[in-house]
Amino acid sequence: MGMSASQARLLSITGRLTNNEFRAQILTNAKMRLSTQTAQATKAYNEALDSELLMFMNYDDDGEAAKVPLTHTLLSEYAPLKNQYILRNPGNKVLTTNIDAKNFVETDNLLDFLKRYDLVEGVEYSSKRIYEINPEWEDWKKDYEVWVSEKPNKDDYREVTPGETVFVDNEVYNASRLIECFNYSLNYNYRCYMHVLVALIGYGEHTTSDGITYKTGQCNFTDPDWNPYGVKWNWNTCSTDEELIMRSTRESLKTDPVSTEVVDGTTVTRKEGRTVPCRGDGSDAAQYNHPLVINDDGTRSGGYCYQKAVDLLWKYHENYQGWNTSNPSSVGGTASTEELEENWYFFEYDLGEFSTTEEIVSYPGYDEDYEDWKKREPKEPEKNKMHTEEYLSDIIVNDQDKAQWYTNLWHLLNDSDTANKVEWKHLKTSWGELTPEYGYKVSYKEKTVKQDMFEVLDSNLSDNAEWLQFALEHGIVSMERATFKNPSEDGQKVMEETSIGHAWKSIIYTEATDIVAVPDEEAVTKAEVEYKKQLKKIKAEDKKYDTDLKKLDTEHNALQTEYNAIKETIDKNVQRSFKMFS
Repeated sequence: MGMSASQARLLSITGRLTNNEFRAQILTNAKMRLSTQTAQATKAYNEALDSELLMFMNYDDDGEAAKVPLTHTLLSEYAPLKNQYILRNPGNKVLTTNIDAKNFVETDNLLDFLKRYDLVEGVEYSSKRIYEINPEWEDWKKDYEVWVSEKPNKDDYREVTPGETVFVDNEVYNASRLIECFNYSLNYNYRCYMHVLVALIGYGEHTTSDGITYKTGQCNFTDPDWNPYGVKWNWNTCSTDEELIMRSTRESLKTDPVSTEVVDGTTVTRKEGRTVPCRGDGSDAAQYNHPLVINDDGTRSGGYCYQKAVDLLWKYHENYQGWNTSNPSSVGGTASTEELEENWYFFEYDLGEFSTTEEIVSYPGYDEDYEDWKKREPKEPEKNKMHTEEYLSDIIVNDQDKAQWYTNLWHLLNDSDTANKVEWKHLKTSWGELTPEYGYKVSYKEKTVKQDMFEVLDSNLSDNAEWLQFALEHGIVSMERATFKNPSEDGQKVMEETSIGHAWKSIIYTEATDIVAVPDEEAVTKAEVEYKKQLKKIKAEDKKYDTDLKKLDTEHNALQTEYNAIKETIDKNVQRSFKMFS
């Protein structure tokens, strides 16, 4: 019975010890959480110490500065000595106040817009000349085109009648006739014309149109350089004087075109009355170095005389009967009719001395018809008619700075990032004459936008400094500032109407000298109060946890002592029982 009571007590103590250890663990964890809460309170307090508010430096009429919380309404409202800023949303639209948007939407031009702000004192007009096409000139133009189309065509009056026979002289031809062989061939039909061809092309190597190369020179049948083919015709028979003459004319053969005249079966009558039969049709002009060309003026050109002389010499070289040592006076034999006629075509037509009949061209009746046509020319009236038109040019304002502010805004809402400068100028009469009086003026402009380039900011946000600071710091909105520009001095782009004016320029809000960040005293005060409150609460809870832990520790020690005593008694009883039954 005693054994059971002891054991029951031991189990009760064990349960209480376990419960105490669990409670102690809970209290220890709670104390650790208090450390985390202390760190969080400290962090919140430090962040409050670092917090800043964006303030705008506002100036009164005396130039005294005052810092006021930065809001969209503050940026949008005009004030003297104040920089002008605008905000854009992520869609690049200008954020405006409701009143500015309403004034822009309900007006059609800059004049009416400025009237909404009581800035207009008057307007000025200028005049311009308008030129329009004269209807009478349009009618004249039609009659003139008809008259031009009726102009007599001179070619329609052309008549051709034969004239007298004339001779065309050519230096190369005249030089060729000086060679004795030319006369032998002309008078006796000998093949001596070959020596004339050699004299024309000169000493050296020559190539035919179809690629055969041969040499010409002084007669030397034993020299293979000058007689590579073993023929007996390839020497130049010119005397010294004749050769000098030929040298002066030879080069011209390379630039003189061959004839393109059709003369097949004709007979050329020479100056001295002799006749020479010719054979040719001009079609061979295309084969010597370059093809036949019809020029813009109607003239024709083809190959050159040098090449044709080279080809003719080779074509008939096998017909030459030759010179021999036993008969030094041999002149090559009689030429065939075909080769003579073809070569005489070359001499008479290609080299350029032959007889021809001039044509007499006349245009009977043309001059009379032409003069009559000229008399019928319609008289041209004045093309343009001019009239003067008056237009509104300038707006006279009563406040330069305020008018500049709203002029800048109007141009921006009208989708332009530039605006004229409001200037101090002479006033004008309605006809543009200057008066002795001066006034502030800005150029008149019509509205041109077809869709809204702006968005009205919600009134709940417009006066909310906290929202604007967050939006600027996180890039939700961007900022631009109206900046004075003089392109003639700083190289900026030309303004819309004049070279001097204002332009909107993107700017980071931290670069704006009149926007400053100041410590948030209210936030610091609130954070300090909250920090002290949290520390006091944490300290009280920590003290209570320490007291509870101490009580648990005392109870734990007492239970442990009792547990040890009961366990020792039970152990002794067990030992006595074993001895009794052993």
